[in-house]
Amino acid sequence: MTIATTYDWAELIATSEYDALLAIREALRDGDLEDAEAGLQELIDTVVRIHRITVGSHLRQLMAHVLKWKIQPGFRSRSWATTIMNARDEIDDILKSVPTVTEDVVRDELWDDAFRRGKKLAEAETGLKMTISNLTWAEVFDDEYLLPVNDETF
Repeated sequence: MTIATTYDWAELIATSEYDALLAIREALRDGDLEDAEAGLQELIDTVVRIHRITVGSHLRQLMAHVLKWKIQPGFRSRSWATTIMNARDEIDDILKSVPTVTEDVVRDELWDDAFRRGKKLAEAETGLKMTISNLTWAEVFDDEYLLPVNDETF
């Protein structure tokens, strides 16, 4: 006879998502559907949170570089352009593959905080006070931030 174990799912998932999955499987094998469902729900909530945090982090970096691009035209670099492109790609990949993270989530739940933090980051990196009070979706995701291409061939 197997004794059902009730897990502290949040703690187990924080420690090891893999161990949490094994524990969910064990709860299912033991017939403890209620505990397995609780574990699955906690894991789902954690994964959604992680994806939102990841998008927020990329969005913050993206906004910081867009702000720097706008206020420091003399310091523009290929590195900045590459950072903007990479952040856009990372966010796009998540938006395409994670149904719970949508453009609406980005606009409605992540945008303002990412802008505030991105602005602080840009100020810290440049030593300049940012006077820009907002960025549009187009400025962040659509406008091109490229430097001229060198025509020399190697």
